[in-house]
Amino acid sequence: MGRPIYAKIVDKDSAFIGLQNELHCAVDADHQSLIKFSDAESSKFFSIKELIRKLVDKASATTPFTPGDESRNNYFTAPKANNFFNRMQVMEHLAPTRQELYEDLLSCLILSQSPKPLKPAEQWFESLVDEVYPAINERYKIGDVPVKVAVIDTGVDGEHPLLKHFLERKQIQCKSFIDGYKGAEDVCGHGTHATHLVLKVAPRAEVHVARVFTSGHRSEWERNKELIASAIEHAALVWKVDIISMSWGGREEVVEIKKAIRQAFHLGIIMFAAASNSGANPRHPVAFPASLRQVICINSTDAFGNLSAFNPPPTPDRTLSIIGEGIEAAWPTKLTADDTLLASGTSVSTPIASGIAALVLEHARQLGKKGWMVKDSHRLNHCEEMRKVFHNMSRPLNGFDYIIPAKIFDEKGDEKHIRICSKILDILESL
Repeated sequence: MGRPIYAKIVDKDSAFIGLQNELHCAVDADHQSLIKFSDAESSKFFSIKELIRKLVDKASATTPFTPGDESRNNYFTAPKANNFFNRMQVMEHLAPTRQELYEDLLSCLILSQSPKPLKPAEQWFESLVDEVYPAINERYKIGDVPVKVAVIDTGVDGEHPLLKHFLERKQIQCKSFIDGYKGAEDVCGHGTHATHLVLKVAPRAEVHVARVFTSGHRSEWERNKELIASAIEHAALVWKVDIISMSWGGREEVVEIKKAIRQAFHLGIIMFAAASNSGANPRHPVAFPASLRQVICINSTDAFGNLSAFNPPPTPDRTLSIIGEGIEAAWPTKLTADDTLLASGTSVSTPIASGIAALVLEHARQLGKKGWMVKDSHRLNHCEEMRKVFHNMSRPLNGFDYIIPAKIFDEKGDEKHIRICSKILDILESL
C-alpha cells in the first residue's frame, strides 16, 4: 500500500466507515477540542500536543510535503502543523478546497501508530480476564458449540499475525459481498480491528466476516445498500449467527437495510450497532441502524466508565455504553509499520459489546449439574432479552448505563455457577 500514513485529516467521503468524527489513537486534532482545556499548562493539553508533534515529525520524515502537489491536500503535513501549533487555528491550514468539510466533520481525525497501548484500556482487558473468564473457562468442554458472531465491515486481513491462529483453525471465516474482492482482505483496516476486538473479548467465538465496504467512503453507503442487506440476511439464514456487529452508521434510514435487520430480529439474532461520534450536533444524534428498536445501540466510555465526549445525548433505550477509547487491536500489516493501531469511537465499543454478549451466551449454554445451568437458555437469543441482561450488568452514569460484566460473572466459591445462573435466570423471568 506504499508509505504508512501517520497523520491524516479524513475527508467527508472517507469519514463514513465506522462513523463520522471517529477518533484514532484517542487524539482529537480539531482546534475546538484542543482549546477546551483550562490552559496551555494543562497536563492533558500538553500530552496531546506532544503526541501530535511526534506523529507529525515522523510523518514529515516519511512523506515529505511537495508544494503544489494537490494530491496531498488532505494530509496534515509538517509545514501546516508548525503553523497550527504557533497560531492554534486548524482551519487556516487546511487546503481551501477542504474548508467546507468543517461543518460536516466537526472535527479532524488522526490515524497513527503507537508503540504502547494506553494503560487504562490494557487494565480493562486484564480485569476481564481476572473477573469474568474464570467462571466461563472452568466449565468449558472441548466440543461445546461456539457462539457465532458476524462482523459486517471492510473485510479482514487474512495474513495478519495476530489472527493467524484463528484463521488456521477456521475460527474466522470470510465472505465478500462485493464482486472482485476477497473477504480475507482489508484495504481500510476497520474490519480487521473490529474482528480482532470480538476475539480479544470472546476468544472462543466463531467470527464470520462479511465484506460490504472497501475504502469506507460515503458513496459506498448508497451504492452497496443491497449488499449490506444481503450480508445481514446471509448471516442470519446461512451462517445462522447468534450476534451481528455493525460498527458503522448513517444519518438517514435505508429501507433495504432496515428490512433485513427486522427479518434477522424476528429470527432471534442479537444485533449491535455504533451510536454515533457526532455528539449532539446532528438533527438525529443516534445513527442508523443503532436508532432502530431491533438493534442494541452502543455508546463509548474510557476504561474507567467516564463517558466519551463524542457520544450522542442519552436517549431512552439507547444508553448502554462500554469502553471505546484508546483500544489497541490488529490493523492490516500493509497499512501500518506495526501490527496494531489504537482507536477510539462508538464503533470500537460495538465489537467489544458483541464479545460480551458472546460470553453471556457461552456461559448460559454450558452444561452442568442441577442448578449450574440456565433453564431454557435459548431465550437469551433475542435482542430484548440480551438488552435486559446488559442493563442488569450496568451501572447508571449521567443518563447512560455503563456495562460492567463483573456484576454478573465475578463470583467466587463452590456455588459461584449457581449464583451466576440464578442471576441470568432472574433477568430472563423479569418483566
